[in-house]
Amino acid sequence: MAYTVKELTKFVNDNIYLTECQKKEFLNIKMNIFYVDQKSNSQIITYIDNSNESKSFGRMIRLYMLFNHFLDFDFTEKLMFSIRKNRYPDDKIYKYILKHPENHKKKHNDKNVCSLYVYIFENIALKIYLKHLPKENASNIKYLDIACGNGFKTKLFGEKLELRKGNVFGTDIEEWGPYVKEKKNMPINFKLMKDNILDFPDNEFDIISIFLSLHHINDQDMQIILNEIKRVITENGVLVIIEHNVLNDYDHLIVDIEHSMNSYIYEKRADESYSRYFNWIELDLVMDKHGFYWAAGNQLTGYVGFDVRYDNPYYTIYKLKN
Repeated sequence: MAYTVKELTKFVNDNIYLTECQKKEFLNIKMNIFYVDQKSNSQIITYIDNSNESKSFGRMIRLYMLFNHFLDFDFTEKLMFSIRKNRYPDDKIYKYILKHPENHKKKHNDKNVCSLYVYIFENIALKIYLKHLPKENASNIKYLDIACGNGFKTKLFGEKLELRKGNVFGTDIEEWGPYVKEKKNMPINFKLMKDNILDFPDNEFDIISIFLSLHHINDQDMQIILNEIKRVITENGVLVIIEHNVLNDYDHLIVDIEHSMNSYIYEKRADESYSRYFNWIELDLVMDKHGFYWAAGNQLTGYVGFDVRYDNPYYTIYKLKN
């Protein structure tokens, strides 16, 4: 465990950014009431059953939105009806989805002015330059993305930060996910990460990011990686983290199902990756214990007019304590 209950209680009670109601909410969060893991083969029907029991249409909408993120609307509607009627196990649902690639979403035609990540990264870049780093020095700013995958998001964020291509770096382990074959043709400066060590000099980067990957790192490895980040980040640098805000069993099941959908559709296999999630106050505590303080953050949205996200993500900007 990355923290104790006593540490969390003190951290919440001492937090000047929380109202009294928010403190009570965080200290009364209860997990593992009806949560079942991926090995149970019943995550989807468990989510449906508990949503029905709570009579919460909003929770059911989140599951529909998740499926519709990967699948066509009509296919999603028919599939969800069939699941509720026949109570299929998870693996049967995912294998059925695999048999119908014609119903997989190839792209998201939401008719928005900006794509999802363009909107997100422009917003975060604006926050960084408004309060934390001088934009006039952008040509000299160096950026590292940890767990960069195929480098697409790394490259895009670097462009939105208006950085020189030579100052945009990514690192990742060799065997992660569907990106193994793409490691040879990366659109950024790339270095493999071995034994959780960042192969870069001390005080090298002004901006470091970890996008939706921290939940795949266990406590022991996280200790090493966070110490490495402290070593390679500059004194006034910023660490940007995007994560899922898991506050209850519904959140936990949703992000597990999302990972399973990703794995089946893009890797044609069940998800076997390690996962452990924090809500945002828990992550603040973990980072506080490792020498960082919260500098900015908010719920992560992708558009001006439609802010609902099924996976409840957030971004946080951290800086080194003095």
